[in-house]
Amino acid sequence: FVSAVEGRTLPFLGTQFHPEKSAFEWSLGHSLAHTSEAVRVAQALADAFVGLARLSSRRFSSEAAINAAVIENCSPMADPSGRFEQLYAFDTATGECLSSVGHITHGRVMPLGT
Repeated sequence: FVSAVEGRTLPFLGTQFHPEKSAFEWSLGHSLAHTSEAVRVAQALADAFVGLARLSSRRFSSEAAINAAVIENCSPMADPSGRFEQLYAFDTATGECLSSVGHITHGRVMPLGT
């Protein structure tokens, strides 16, 4: 079972889990490790990801472009499945933030009424 990958020749890092959960998710009923070691591992993965992102030559063209793209423009919503404390959902055609979802099936957000 592979849960994390790193590119050998390209700056690529991926996980099949949510390393940030140990540091930021504190829901009752979830058996997440919140030890100092778990939080340090989460931070190390975050540092690696940000380090790779900084290698990119892609940049926003202006402060206005940055402000238009930040996640704070979207409102988090409760996860109908209860698996996460909150989630953000986006329309796959337009990229617009969704304010509510019907349910989540196999990791896919389904619109209301489905």
